[in-house]
Amino acid sequence: MRCHQQTLTKANSTVLKPINPARISRQSYDKAGELTINHATQRVSLDDVDSGSYQRSLISGHFMGMVLHFYPQLCTPPVLTQLKGKLRCVDGQHRIEAMRRLGATHINAIVIPVRSKKEEVWLFTKLNTTPRKLTAPTLYAAAVEMGCNVAVTIERVLNDHGLSAIKGKLDAQHTVTAIAPLFLAFGDRLVIDSHLEDQDQLARGAANLDWMITAGKHLVAPRGFAANKVFGTKVLKALASIKRDCENLSEPDLDVISRIIGRVKNPRQLQEITTGSANATGGEAVAIYSARLAYYINYQVDAPVVQLTPTHWEKLRDNHPNLEGYSDEFLDQLVYGPWATPASAGDDPADTSDDGDDPVAA
Repeated sequence: MRCHQQTLTKANSTVLKPINPARISRQSYDKAGELTINHATQRVSLDDVDSGSYQRSLISGHFMGMVLHFYPQLCTPPVLTQLKGKLRCVDGQHRIEAMRRLGATHINAIVIPVRSKKEEVWLFTKLNTTPRKLTAPTLYAAAVEMGCNVAVTIERVLNDHGLSAIKGKLDAQHTVTAIAPLFLAFGDRLVIDSHLEDQDQLARGAANLDWMITAGKHLVAPRGFAANKVFGTKVLKALASIKRDCENLSEPDLDVISRIIGRVKNPRQLQEITTGSANATGGEAVAIYSARLAYYINYQVDAPVVQLTPTHWEKLRDNHPNLEGYSDEFLDQLVYGPWATPASAGDDPADTSDDGDDPVAA
């Protein structure tokens, strides 16, 4: 509805009769013909523009953001209705308010004549309910195209593993759809179009992400599970936390970790291992996810290969149903390290596997 002109062409040049707006949602285009939507912009005075009583309240942060970062090329014409000589805004009230704050007296707008207040309100509801926000995968693809170095680096690392986060670039089997957790490899609070000036941070992030993908890629190949099932949001958050937080104590053994993860029954089991029944959000949830995954990994070997930080350990104790199978000595090593002595034979956590798989040797 924001386009100036759009033409839909069918088999011949027969022109459809004007459409009653109240019937647009039920209009059938089975008949051959051409539908032309042509709303030319008009220059109107802002003093003549009113907002209907049905309009939503203005959000100051929204229009002030436009004022502070005004890009004329991104400002599409507002849509006004004209009823009995009066102009009302049905789409773009924040753009109009921003223009007022910038000192404008006139604007170019799309003006649609209507025959009744009912028709005007119908246009308002359709214009403000049908648009879809851009999804994270779409924004990510745009960031790569714009050359934002974090997104470009993420895509390069994924490509090195035969994967991609751009929809349609590869088949669905090799497409990662959880976008936001990929950025955790580079730091906290990064947005999709982030650009890092610190090249060392960028390089560390690339190495972290390579580690994360390597840890789980055996489930994709040769096991054959879809990448978006293996690298879900919570699993990626857990892997990012294990790599970034735990490596300060001791570098997690990637080879052992990748083999252990590669032997879970399926991606759903991996997610259940990671999340359990944890009821938390934000940073606390990430600590729980990573602690649970680290616990599972360490449980498969004679000596822990991921050393938990005290914060991870507390979250694990608070949220894990039990810690049976670990000797006191093993638990001390898990938290305080360094570890040299394996768990006692009677408490060997590697003997608790219930899926028929042999434990993985460290």
